Amino acid sequence: MLLPFMLGACIPDGRQQGQVETSDSVKADSILYSCQDTIPALIRGTEMEGDPTSRVSILLELPAMPKQASDTLCSQLAAILSGDGSMPLHQAVQQMGDSIRQEYCQELTNLYSDTSFTMSFAYEYTYDNKLRLAEGTLQGVIGYEGALTTFQGGAHGGYSLMLMNFRSSDGHLIKASDVLDTTKEDQLLELIRNQMCKDFDCKSVEELQDKHGLLMLGDVYLSDFNFLLLQDGVRFHYDPYDIGPWAAGEVNVAIPYSSLGNLFKGLNQPTEEEKGEKE
Repeated sequence: MLLPFMLGACIPDGRQQGQVETSDSVKADSILYSCQDTIPALIRGTEMEGDPTSRVSILLELPAMPKQASDTLCSQLAAILSGDGSMPLHQAVQQMGDSIRQEYCQELTNLYSDTSFTMSFAYEYTYDNKLRLAEGTLQGVIGYEGALTTFQGGAHGGYSLMLMNFRSSDGHLIKASDVLDTTKEDQLLELIRNQMCKDFDCKSVEELQDKHGLLMLGDVYLSDFNFLLLQDGVRFHYDPYDIGPWAAGEVNVAIPYSSLGNLFKGLNQPTEEEKGEKE
């Protein structure tokens, strides 16, 4: 019989004042979700040091913005995190954290309820998501770097990075098609491949594959969440396993605006639909 969950420290919807930082977007405050659950394992006659543990942490920084733009930004972030833009942002963070927490606790419970094999060690499942304001972004852009690290057993944990761009004037998400000519996406992807070859001192994609294993598991791509608009150019990001093995790590490719030419359209004005939302 499995003992009940033992709840550890939990701040599911706490707001903490952030320290002011000098950057392109001054951090005003942050939303924090931090929770730990300890799940006692079944008594199997096997000694175990400690108990299986679930740790969930989410940190979301917020910039200083005019209220209307801030409200839109928070609504957009809530929609990205929870799928519901009408939900208050702190509630969206809490819902996301609660969902992951419940999933981890259930998985650990099922794992240690299985008596078909002996486990003498205690897993610690971890989910750590830090959505921080990016520095050095293009004027008029609020940038985010969402670094997610997880561990649920195995040889190593997981890592991914989500990049997001918002207009500082109105708080709306900047999609790839808003600033890049996606009708010429093939040209853009070729630029990224060529720049990657230069960065790794390779003369061809084949050499890049042979020496570093890059572009073997997948090709470069463009999405609304893998680019960041910086002052001097656009940074494109690829997680481990996106285009290469885990050992190759994450890959970031920076393309100067001068190299992008007319592939970069600049910051668009709000669409008619977005104007209607503001009204």
